[in-house]
Amino acid sequence: MQLQVWANFVKREKSTAQPLHAADTVLDVKLKNDCSVYDPTFLISGAIEADILPINYCAWSGFYYFVRNAVYRTNQICELICEMDVLATFKGDILSQTFYIERAASNYNVNIYDPYVAQIANNVQINETSSDVFPGWYVDGTYLVRVIGNNATGSARNGITTYVMDANRLEFFIKAMFTDSNFSILTDEVVKSFFNPFQYVLSVMWFPFSISFFTGGSGTAQNVFVGWFDTKVTAVPITTITKGFISSVARPPVVYNDFRDNAANWSTVRLLIPGVGVQYINPIEMGFESLRAAYNIDIVTGEITVYLRPNAGGRALALLGQFSGHLGVPVQIGQLTANLASAAGNAISALGSLVTGNVGDALGQAVSVTTDLCQPTPSTNGTSGNIAAIQSTGGQLVMSQYIRSGTAPAVNEVGRPVMHADLLSKYHGYVKCSGASCIIKGSLEVKRRIDAYLNGGFYIE
Repeated sequence: MQLQVWANFVKREKSTAQPLHAADTVLDVKLKNDCSVYDPTFLISGAIEADILPINYCAWSGFYYFVRNAVYRTNQICELICEMDVLATFKGDILSQTFYIERAASNYNVNIYDPYVAQIANNVQINETSSDVFPGWYVDGTYLVRVIGNNATGSARNGITTYVMDANRLEFFIKAMFTDSNFSILTDEVVKSFFNPFQYVLSVMWFPFSISFFTGGSGTAQNVFVGWFDTKVTAVPITTITKGFISSVARPPVVYNDFRDNAANWSTVRLLIPGVGVQYINPIEMGFESLRAAYNIDIVTGEITVYLRPNAGGRALALLGQFSGHLGVPVQIGQLTANLASAAGNAISALGSLVTGNVGDALGQAVSVTTDLCQPTPSTNGTSGNIAAIQSTGGQLVMSQYIRSGTAPAVNEVGRPVMHADLLSKYHGYVKCSGASCIIKGSLEVKRRIDAYLNGGFYIE
C-alpha cells in the first residue's frame, strides 16, 4: 500500500486545513498487525532514520493523519505511529451542516455582549455634545408681571393681565408704585394707608428668554393698570399662558462601534436639561440616535414639562423620559402694608375705654391707631429663586458619555459572539459551536472527536 507523506507540514491541530500541495513523497508501507484504521501504525522498510524524522503528516485511502511519533526498529524498519486528523478528513461533511454557533472570527455581531472583552479599571473616556442655544434664549432674561386689572386693549384673562418687561422697565414700574403722586385720586393720608398697590401684583417671574420670545415679535406697549389705577408705566401685555419649543442634541460619537457603546456597564450617558438638571439616560434605549427635547412652559408658575424622544422617524414617538422642573424664577418685590388688624383691635379697645370713662387710655389707643396707619410695615411679595443656576446652563442641552476602556477583542483567537444557528461553510477562521453533533460516516469514536472540536472551538481553514 502507498502512503503519501509530508515533511515539516505546518497546521493547527484543531483545524480543517488540508495540504495544498502534493505530497513530498509516496512510500510503500504496510499496516502493523492489530492496529486501528483510525489511529494506524505504518511500517516502512529500508528507511533511513534521517529521512523519516521530518515526516509529520500523511494521507492514506482518503484519510488524513498526524504523525504522533516515528520509531526506528532494527533491520531498517521504521514505524510511523499516526492519529487521524478528523477535521481534515471529514471537512466536507462538517462544513455542509448547520450548527448553533456561539462565537466566530467572521460574520459575528458586534452588538452582542462579549464576556471575553475585559474592562480596564480607572480608565474612562469622556465625550460631550451640545444642542444649539434655545430659541429666544437671553441670559439677562425677561420679567413677566401678573397684576389684577385690565388695560385699554382688554388683555386680561380672568381679571389678570400679564405684562412682559425687561429689568429697566421693571425697575421703573416698582418706582412708580412707590410714587404717591401717581395715585392723586387718593388725597387723604389715612386712606392711602389702606391702599397698597402691591396687593394687585400677583407675581413677578423671571425667564431666561427675550421679550420677543413671549410676544412673537409683535405686540403694542400699553399702560399698566393695577386695579382701577393707571401707573402710567407702559409694557407689552401678553395673553398666552404657555410657551413651547423643541431642541435636539446629537449623541457623542461612538468609541468602539460595538456593544460597549450601549452597554450600561460600559457606557454611562448623562443629559443636562436646563431647568430640570442632570438626568441619566439608558444608552440601550437611546441607541445611536440624536435626542429631541420638547419643552412646555407654564408662564404663570414657571414650571416646565420636558418630553424626551429619539430624533428619528421610525422611533419619533418613543418616549424616553418625562421630566419636570422650572425655567421661571419667582422674584421678590418690596411692599408696605398697614397693620390693619392691630389698628382695628386698638380702635375697638379705645371705644370700650370711652364707654367705661377711661378717657386717657382711650386717647392713647387712638394715637396708636394713627401711628399704625401712618407707619405701614415693610414686607415682600413673592419668593426668590436661583437665576444664576439657570443662566449657567447656557440654554443648551449637553450630553456627556462616560465610557470605560477595555482590552482589545481577540477575534482571531476566540472570535466574537454570533449566537445563532448557521451553515458552517459561511465562516472562516475560529468557530465555536454549542451542542453540535456532527453527522458523518464514521465510527462513534470519530464522531465524538469531531463534536469535541466543534463545541470546544476549532479553525475553518
